[in-house]
Amino acid sequence: MDAQEILEAHGLLDHVDMLQPLKQGKACVVVADDSGVLLNIKNGGSWILTVFEEREAPKLVSLINHDGRPVCCHQDFCIPLLEAEGYRKDLSCIQAAYLKGQPFNEDPTFSFRKIVLADEQQVIRNYHLVSPSYIHERIVSGVLEGVLLDGELAGFMGCHVEGALGMLEIFPQARRKGLAFALEKHYCNRLLAQGQIPYCNIVKGNNASISLHQKLGFSFSVSDITWFD
Repeated sequence: MDAQEILEAHGLLDHVDMLQPLKQGKACVVVADDSGVLLNIKNGGSWILTVFEEREAPKLVSLINHDGRPVCCHQDFCIPLLEAEGYRKDLSCIQAAYLKGQPFNEDPTFSFRKIVLADEQQVIRNYHLVSPSYIHERIVSGVLEGVLLDGELAGFMGCHVEGALGMLEIFPQARRKGLAFALEKHYCNRLLAQGQIPYCNIVKGNNASISLHQKLGFSFSVSDITWFD
């Protein structure tokens, strides 16, 4: 079996973060066998590892290059191995994916437009979870979309290099008006039209994001994933 078949056999929802980059041609396969799967995401993305046999974890972890990029692992028994390699645990997340395939009905009263370089400083001022250089790269890649309120930019979202939904931010003065819900439906429809499965990593304890994705009809993984930097 190839990497995609192996991952699907071990659960689409638990491995959606690996399957989608593979299907989109964003990932190089380092290992894909009965021991696990290790992906190297192209264009400065992360390393993503899932291990099926715990005894094989040290070997698979040793194949990750120390090149300064983030690492995501799917099993808790990999955490001490990665920490021993000098990686710092950053975030624990649950995965959520929209598996229904049916496009969302959109409210025509909301308007959207692509985020362009002229918006860069406004995005940087309002979003602080990634570096300004990463924001610049995402804008240049054309993956950030904005939502408007009274004709003015009121928020934005996009997808990360790996393909996960993220960078959702509604400006303070525009909150509690349904903009986040409308924007994510609009963005998911864009991905669905491209044959993709919309998915995201939600930081554990982010109840607002969990509630939003429950409302959108996303399914949630049983197991967590852990990010390291």
